[in-house]
Amino acid sequence: MNRPLTVVFDFFGVLVEEGMSVSATLYNMVQDRVGFEPMWTTYMRLALGRTGNREFWELVAPEDTPWQDMQDRFFDALTPEAGIGATLRQFKELGARTAILSEIPDEWLGPLLERMGIRRQFDVIVTSGRAGVTKPEPEIFELLLSELGEPLPEETRYYIDDRLTNLEAGENYGLTSIWMRRGASPVIEYSPRHVVTSVNDALEVVRAGKSGPNSFSEARATVLDELTRAMREVDQQAAMEMVERIMAAPRVFIYGRGRSGLAAWAFASRLAQMGLQVHVVGEMTAPAISQGDLLVAASGTGTTRTTLLAAEEARRIGAGVVALTTHPESPLGTAADVVVKVEGATRRRAAGEERSAQYGGSLFEQALLLTLDSVAMVLKRRLARSDLEMDRRHANLE
Repeated sequence: MNRPLTVVFDFFGVLVEEGMSVSATLYNMVQDRVGFEPMWTTYMRLALGRTGNREFWELVAPEDTPWQDMQDRFFDALTPEAGIGATLRQFKELGARTAILSEIPDEWLGPLLERMGIRRQFDVIVTSGRAGVTKPEPEIFELLLSELGEPLPEETRYYIDDRLTNLEAGENYGLTSIWMRRGASPVIEYSPRHVVTSVNDALEVVRAGKSGPNSFSEARATVLDELTRAMREVDQQAAMEMVERIMAAPRVFIYGRGRSGLAAWAFASRLAQMGLQVHVVGEMTAPAISQGDLLVAASGTGTTRTTLLAAEEARRIGAGVVALTTHPESPLGTAADVVVKVEGATRRRAAGEERSAQYGGSLFEQALLLTLDSVAMVLKRRLARSDLEMDRRHANLE
């Protein structure tokens, strides 16, 4: 289902990089002519529609400079967000209705949007001049909601601003906050929902909110479908050779990092319950590996540095190495005697990996756990281990 979507942009600090620094940018141009307070007071009157654009520029411009030239100099000093036109088009491709909520003077907004080539990209524009107040006053948000209309069923409304006080106020009106962090964080207790440093980053936030399953049943179906495909592709011959190597080794050492490590440790638990001499590398009680022992190492990418170092050291000592990885040609695969290829997407999403809707290396980690559980089932049969025997070895201090 394509859920309704609205994205609201601030102008200063979002569509152009200058946000809270815009006052300094302006003052640097006029400080020889007027003090900061008179300049800023007159600017705020302009933003609220209480004085004219020409009057403002004639106040701050040198006597021999046409006010239009002064305005152009200021407009030229602003830095549009990189690639803003293309990024806004991508918001539109997601089905977003786009809006501006800004304190920018009305007489500046049109010319600046025209300069940036994005004048026709917005469906709703609300300014302080129209509302008669600045953010975060309620009236400007109420005008925005009036322009947007009542939220549609399941509609999501995002609000991108570089000021946390504005975002905090926006949440009271159903706007999901995206903080455009342009500099040091102000001291405020409020925590925005999302933090980005570019409009393109904000696009990825919005895209994430529209992608993937929207219910548990959809998510479950996705995971099961991906796992079914991945498990069918596990190298069966190599998995059976892994079984033989484990049965022949006097001791088995298990190594993996992160979530891959959790799957490997679960496998170590099963081997211990079968009565095999097994150790988890890195545990305080793990002894030194020796010639003839076996190291079972897991890494989706095959490039995890500590896992690779463990495999290389085991080979140097004369121990065997079994690697479980998505990339047999990786450094870990090259260092191993046996490589069990476990299909799955890793966090790096390298070329040739299975496509996955899940985050990071979830698919590899899930397939790894099931692969190791499948190997454990074969070992249980080969070693003729009954459930009663394994129950006797099960941890009993839990």
